[in-house]
Amino acid sequence: MTEVVLFRDTEHNIVGYVAEGHSGYGEHGEDIVCAAISVLTQTALLSLNRVCEIREKDIEFELEDGYIRAMLSGDIEAEAREKANIVLGSMTVGLESVAEQYPDFITLKYREVD
Repeated sequence: MTEVVLFRDTEHNIVGYVAEGHSGYGEHGEDIVCAAISVLTQTALLSLNRVCEIREKDIEFELEDGYIRAMLSGDIEAEAREKANIVLGSMTVGLESVAEQYPDFITLKYREVD
């Protein structure tokens, strides 16, 4: 099972996420649940940099087989934060949809951070 944790600040902005584990829905390389989670989380990471123009130094990230973590620093500009809310909100909608369709293979949790 894949566990996804979305981190929110006190203003309910998503400031980061972690996805860990393989879903177990299908064979390695043919697992549509893992593929969906990977596409959503990796596209969000790339979009934070390329679309939102958040500098790499303001995004802490780690990417390995079966694991992705991305956290935004608190120093991003207001316009970039607004764009990041859209990107991360879209990622969340996609992850929630996957979790609704495949509840035995993905868990989605929310945590508040300071």
